[in-house]
Amino acid sequence: MEITTAILSVPIVFVPHYHYSYLDNALVQLISTSQKTHCGLNISYDDLVEFDIARGSIDFNTKKKDECYKLPSFLTDLLDNENGLGNKKIYLFKGALKSLFSDEECILQLLQFATLYEKGVLERTKTLIFIDDIPISSFPSVLIPHTQVVNILLPSAEIIEELLLPIPLSKSIFLTDGREAYLTSLIRTFQGLHQLQIINILRSVLVRTGGYLSKVALNMAETEKKNLVKKTDTLEIIETDITLKQIGGLEVLQKDILQKAKFFKNLSLATSHSVKLQMPKGILILGMPGCGKSMIAKAIADEFAMPLLRLDVNKLMGKYVGESEENLRKALQTAESTHPCILWIDEVEKAFAGTQNSSGNDSLIIRLMGCFLTWMQERKTPIYVVATANDTMRPEFMRKGRFDEVYFVNFPTESECVDILLKKLSRYNSPDSIFDFQTLTKGEYQKIALAMQGGVYGGFAGSEIEAVVSMVMENAFIKYLGMSSQHRVPIKVDDFLSVIASMKDAVMANQKGKLGQKTNVERILEIQECYHFKSASNKKD
Repeated sequence: MEITTAILSVPIVFVPHYHYSYLDNALVQLISTSQKTHCGLNISYDDLVEFDIARGSIDFNTKKKDECYKLPSFLTDLLDNENGLGNKKIYLFKGALKSLFSDEECILQLLQFATLYEKGVLERTKTLIFIDDIPISSFPSVLIPHTQVVNILLPSAEIIEELLLPIPLSKSIFLTDGREAYLTSLIRTFQGLHQLQIINILRSVLVRTGGYLSKVALNMAETEKKNLVKKTDTLEIIETDITLKQIGGLEVLQKDILQKAKFFKNLSLATSHSVKLQMPKGILILGMPGCGKSMIAKAIADEFAMPLLRLDVNKLMGKYVGESEENLRKALQTAESTHPCILWIDEVEKAFAGTQNSSGNDSLIIRLMGCFLTWMQERKTPIYVVATANDTMRPEFMRKGRFDEVYFVNFPTESECVDILLKKLSRYNSPDSIFDFQTLTKGEYQKIALAMQGGVYGGFAGSEIEAVVSMVMENAFIKYLGMSSQHRVPIKVDDFLSVIASMKDAVMANQKGKLGQKTNVERILEIQECYHFKSASNKKD
């Protein structure tokens, strides 16, 4: 219906996609429907002509070559009602836009076609249809007012089921999950993909399973779905073995994550007609560098049992107008095709920077932010966004309601330092270890943690605590190598205190801005004082 309306309304129709055969099938169906109903569009196969850059004019029905046209002469003849080409109604161009837009004469011919259409010189059914995998922003500005975009929608669960029903199931499915439960899982796996992607995955899977759908096929389909992400430049799948138990401090945030995990572990029930809960949006974690924000993103993926996709904001930025927005749009589409998943946007301030650290390109920042926030508001798929920031953001990005919650992560308190320290040391403290921690008492751990406090803005960051541990253990290993007898090396409190003393002046909590220039630590503290975001920790020493 949308393509019919477009053909009857505008001179130029643009389908931003690469699935040419899908559009062919839609036009075949349109021809059949127009001849049976009174939809205002009466066309036959003779009314369509297809243009191919390599082959020229092609018969739409037979796909056989008609004439060896070059693009400019093809456009010239379609404007001429005296020849056979000019008497056609619909002109279908596949993958021709890059060549077309590089030729000024071709652009002027398209504009002439649109002008004649608007003046009523051409029939209302005379339409140019372009299908190409380029953004609408690539169109010359003079053509955009005459162009309507028709998107190829993602297939519904019913359409996916129609693709799956003719394929036989292995006997093991009936003995374990049952037909309905298996098909439901497979349909959910394929949701978010375009029809061509589903067909290609099914071909690959069926070749390897001997033509049957099985549990192996489901696993393969999930793997193939992840492979789609690997083909993009802006997204990567992060394999993680980080769990919440490995994270020190941040008790409030960890508790909330465990609560939210219950939703995603019962996703079908939560979104069923009897419950109808809204899909969670995600969280923004703003805070001090090196204080566990990235670890939290990885731990969430582990706790939710969902793949983790990291969006590389540096690769979003393009050279040309509209390229950055198109890169973001494609990245978000790919993420949707991989759902359910965690979408981790690390250092999100680089894409949606605040005015203090923007590079003067505020219009691009606003367009990117608008594109992202619109997607956040309108998406229906189970994608949990985890955005982490080491610097201030634009106020409209941090506003309540954009995310489920905005968390503030400060430098660890004394008790959190103890927690982090013990968890970092646990990897070295095993029965067969060469290191001996028996001399360290609870009070001495507290003494070490206290030595890490007292900076201008707080204590050591989590990454700095890890650096202290690494240096202490490396020093102990060197000592072990010089020992005459291979006894265990005792780890003492003074080993930590000497390393802490050597690092203390250089830690982030002691960095102060000069000559009116504030550090990102100072900017983050200021914005927290203004907005009072939810603290990720409940410990106050």
